Amino acid sequence: MGERLGASLIDLILPQSCGGCGRPGSAVCEPCLRALADLRFVRDHDAALAIRPEPCPEAWPVCYAWGRYLGVSARVVRAAKDGGRRDLLPILGTLLARSLTGALGRDAPGALVIPAPSAPRTKRARGDHPVRAMGELALRQVPKGPILLDALTSARGVADQAGLGRDARWRNISSAVSVRGRRRPVLAGRLVVLVDDVVTSGATLAACAQACREAGAGEVRAATVLAARRGSGAHRLPKGVAAD
Repeated sequence: MGERLGASLIDLILPQSCGGCGRPGSAVCEPCLRALADLRFVRDHDAALAIRPEPCPEAWPVCYAWGRYLGVSARVVRAAKDGGRRDLLPILGTLLARSLTGALGRDAPGALVIPAPSAPRTKRARGDHPVRAMGELALRQVPKGPILLDALTSARGVADQAGLGRDARWRNISSAVSVRGRRRPVLAGRLVVLVDDVVTSGATLAACAQACREAGAGEVRAATVLAARRGSGAHRLPKGVAAD
């Protein structure tokens, strides 16, 4: 009861608003939940689809995404990561679980789920690692025991990928991601599934996949909540699924 009372008092001081539109009352209001559902790739159920960016980076892993990074979904992600709205992470974690289930298939036991690293400057500014938190929340909904492992690190001087074009993203991140020394033996021969919130150019996931393969991972796949179009680029989707 004390916790509920504390939460109620906080709501009186700082009323909760929708992360999608700002309407007061709930973390995500009903209209925004419906709009979010309309952005999923598979309309008849909450599954994820394998996607790939165009043009596709050479080291690209098989990657599953739940839906489009557009409108309400983009606003929810930005609010969760950079607007201090960590109360939105459970929603994103649930969507990531759909993608993670697709990426794992029947290979969940013993698989390693590895969050994409944040640039050091970005992590300091946020004070935590929202993608790792999404991964933890997603794993609670995925059976048969995959293991979350912080194994990747970004070199100092790497800029935040947000706001960079496709070529700039690859220059920024290529050769800048590495597997932490003590984690390298753990990856040897194992299935690795990288997790991230959004895939745009694919540069971050390709660099992460390359680092994991160089460390001896047996196979590398990926799962993201959303996939974005950027500039004239698109993501190749299965036949019959519109890109917009």
